[in-house]
Amino acid sequence: MTRYTPFRALLALFAGIIFCAVVPNSALSQRSSWTLYSATEGLSQQTAQAFFQDSDGYLWVGTRAGLNRFDGERFTTFGVRHGLENDWINAITQDPSGTLWVATNNGLASWRRESGFVNFGVDDGLPDKAVSALAVSADGSLWVGTAGGLMKNPGGSADSHLRGVSISSLQFVGNRLYVGTTRGLYVQQGDTFEHFQGTHLGIQPIVGLTADSEGTVWVSTGGSVTAIRNGAEAERLLPPGTTNFVNLIALENGAIWGRTNQGTLLYEGGQFRPITTSQGMPILTVIAVFEDREGTLWTGGIGGIAKFTGRAFTNYTQEDGLGSNTVWQMTRDHEDALWVGTTGGLSRLQDGSWETFTVADGLAGNFIRSVITDTDGTLWIGSIGGLTRLRDGRLEVHPGLATVGEVFWVDQDTSGRLWITTRARGLMRSVSAPGSDWPEFEPVAVPGQRFTNARVLASDTGVVWVSGDNGLSRWDGLVWQTYTRADGLPADEPYSMTEDIHGNLWFGFHSSRGVACFDGVEFVAFTTEDGLSNDAVYSVGADEAGYVWIGSAAGLDRWDGKHFVAFGTDDGYVGSESNAGAFLADADGTLWFGAIGGLSHYDPTVDPSSGEPPGLTLRDLAFSGAPLDPESRTTSYDQRDLT
Repeated sequence: MTRYTPFRALLALFAGIIFCAVVPNSALSQRSSWTLYSATEGLSQQTAQAFFQDSDGYLWVGTRAGLNRFDGERFTTFGVRHGLENDWINAITQDPSGTLWVATNNGLASWRRESGFVNFGVDDGLPDKAVSALAVSADGSLWVGTAGGLMKNPGGSADSHLRGVSISSLQFVGNRLYVGTTRGLYVQQGDTFEHFQGTHLGIQPIVGLTADSEGTVWVSTGGSVTAIRNGAEAERLLPPGTTNFVNLIALENGAIWGRTNQGTLLYEGGQFRPITTSQGMPILTVIAVFEDREGTLWTGGIGGIAKFTGRAFTNYTQEDGLGSNTVWQMTRDHEDALWVGTTGGLSRLQDGSWETFTVADGLAGNFIRSVITDTDGTLWIGSIGGLTRLRDGRLEVHPGLATVGEVFWVDQDTSGRLWITTRARGLMRSVSAPGSDWPEFEPVAVPGQRFTNARVLASDTGVVWVSGDNGLSRWDGLVWQTYTRADGLPADEPYSMTEDIHGNLWFGFHSSRGVACFDGVEFVAFTTEDGLSNDAVYSVGADEAGYVWIGSAAGLDRWDGKHFVAFGTDDGYVGSESNAGAFLADADGTLWFGAIGGLSHYDPTVDPSSGEPPGLTLRDLAFSGAPLDPESRTTSYDQRDLT
């Protein structure tokens, strides 16, 4: 048995004892997927320090040398030559009229597509030329924080507050404005602002300020974060080590994210999770963090901006404690531990740490193909070398299966009978063995069928399905029925199988035939022509939400009943190729996938692709090749080719 934690290389050399730390799951060294955008991709300058998403869905990025509008494909840049008085951008927002407001080191600017930029400075009533923060109230009023105070509605019915106080951040909760300053936190009380005094908040500079959907205000002074609920301090968070937790934002799911002096830090589920260069983030010095309406996370800093494309996936590899980066079947035991079959042994994730068991601990072999938990809580492990069980903490190899070679698959039917598929003996099932501690296994012969590398699916209805060389076989408890091409089967060599929540059977094939669905009456096949990423399908799984998940030689696809959505390494998936049967739907709604590359844990609640599709904005129009003003409502009758 090999035990791993992030500190597995640290050995305590006292009396020859090796100590292993147990570290929370969130602290393990999983890597995530990011996409970097810099000057090479068209960003005006390499240091990004402000984000905003406008009502049309464009992402605006402020740098130290220009304002950038990103449409998901390309950047449009704005600077001094376009009318900005200063192009060192500190903050961006938009009011209900659609006017964009830009805070710079030398004043405030407004922008509209039809009229361009209008600049405001101290001559227009700004308390100071250095503008640091912007916020728009529910009634559409613009609040501007500067190095010398706070102003409402510059250029209009201007109203100033906190003269001489340097403003760092602004946050509305309902109609009340919270103001972070170098002298502490101020809270709006009617037409005035009062200094907030608490046990942990006083005159310390405020370096982070945000509010979640519940109305809790989170205030950072750097070394600690204080929550304010109903006008009073509620709790205090202490980030790990000497982390300076600043520039906070509240994510849609209630988590708090901010930058630190070591990257970024996510506070979620009562735990801090670092998201830094160690986890794959390409920006070392982070200045700003942001979540767009689609739920995508962005960081900006020295080096450009980075899009966190793998938020829904948490990945584990051999570095984290897996026996191997090639993962097969998984199961949960009755103590809620996760067991993962790999080509390097059987790995267990429990209480945040990994342990890997091998032949040295009693396994029949290290190449684990299948692992299940039976109704009694016993684990059955199929591998090269035979069948192993884990019961009462002991690994034992079945003494009567030494000649079967490799056990490909194990399952248990509703009567408690075990079914296994083997290399040398084909399909076998357990029979009672009076006086023996082990079940005996008998070969199962199906007329006209052969089982070389078969899979078994024991349905909750009591039916047992077996994928064979000559078709798909069904056992109803009394007789066998085998479906072949003559019955509409797309190919005679089905492979991995699953049953969806509607009772439909889904399966792939040993050859590149795509995936097929059987509703009990007819077979329907799906291939790349229907949107599947790859026709070489190795794993099929179904979740309680009604989705069917297909793992292939090109990653992972999700079927929603109408179309496929693909997931690859760019989306955070752990590998470019999935493995046979490597799927587990967990009780909490999350999913586990095995691949050549490691193990992926998927959380659909933080997957932007699970929600509504993003809006569409027309960027360019042309009739018969001639550009058309997008604001135009009319065109000539003979202009019929729209692009």
